[in-house]
Amino acid sequence: MIFSSITPKTFKTLPTRWKHYQHERLPLWKALPVVAAKSYTALTFTALIAHRDLPGLGTYLVTFLIGVLFHLQRRIGDDLHNAAHDRKKRPFMPIPRGLVSANELRLLFALCIPVQALLSMALDVRLLGPLLVVLVFLQGLTFDFGLRGLIRKHPVFGLFLRMLAAPLVMYFATACEWLPREGSPPVGVILLLLVTFSNSFVLELGRKIRAPSEVVPDPLSYSTLWGPRRSVVTWWLLINVSAIFSTIARAFRGAPPEGILVLFVGVVLTAFFAYHFASSLKASAAKRLEFMSVLWTVTMFLTLALR
Repeated sequence: MIFSSITPKTFKTLPTRWKHYQHERLPLWKALPVVAAKSYTALTFTALIAHRDLPGLGTYLVTFLIGVLFHLQRRIGDDLHNAAHDRKKRPFMPIPRGLVSANELRLLFALCIPVQALLSMALDVRLLGPLLVVLVFLQGLTFDFGLRGLIRKHPVFGLFLRMLAAPLVMYFATACEWLPREGSPPVGVILLLLVTFSNSFVLELGRKIRAPSEVVPDPLSYSTLWGPRRSVVTWWLLINVSAIFSTIARAFRGAPPEGILVLFVGVVLTAFFAYHFASSLKASAAKRLEFMSVLWTVTMFLTLALR
C-alpha cells in the first residue's frame, strides 16, 4: 500500500522533502526550458504542417504544464525502477539515503494524474486516451514490462525501451493541437517523433556521462558500460542524428533555410565540448556536456517551430 510507510510524522515533512527531491533530481534550469521548447514546438509545428492557425495561449500553457508533470513522473519512474539497485550500488541516491521513500514517490506520481486529467479535459476530453497510454507506459517502465532479465543482459535494449517515453509524450503534446481541431494527426508528426526519439538519447547520455574521478562502478552508468571517451563520441554522433532528422522535418515544413545554419553551428560547438571532455576527462568538462545537451535540445526544437 502506498500509505503503509507514511506516518503522521513523515507526512508533516513530506512537502519539504518533495521540494528537496525536485531540486536534486529535476533542477528547474534544465527541466523548464526543455519542456517549454518541446511543448511550443509540438503545437506550432503540428499547426504549421496542417496549414492551420496557431492555437491559443491557453493551449500552450496547458500543454506545458502537463509536460512538466510528465517530466517529473519520468524522473520518479527512474528512481522507483532503480531503487533496489541504488540500495546496493548508489546509497547517495534519494531513496536509499532516506530523503524520500518509494511509497512517497508513488504518491507524488499519483497526485500528478488528476491534475493532468483535468488539464487535458480543459482542452478536449478525448485527450484522456493518449494521456492514459503515456501513464501506463511510464508505469510499465518501473518494472521493465517484465523484461528485467533480458535488459540486464542487454542494457542498450533497456536504454531504447526507456527512450520510447519521449516520443510518446511528444505525441500527446501534438494531440493537444490536432485532436480538438481535426481528430487525426498530420502525416508530418512522425518526423517530429523521430527528432524527439533521437534527441532523447542526447539528453540521457548528456546527464549521465561522468569523468573517471566521478565514476562509481555501476552497470547503469554509460561511462562504466562504454568508457567515458566512447560515451562522449556516441553522445556527439547522436546529436548529428537528431540534426539530420530535424533538417528533414524542417524541409517537410518548408521552413526557411537559416535554421540549418543554426543546427550546423550547434553540431560544431558540441563537437568542441565533446573533444574537450575526451582529452581532459575532467569532472567540470562532463558537467558542461549536460548543459550543452539542454542548450542543443532547446535550440534544435525551436528551429523546427520558429518562422
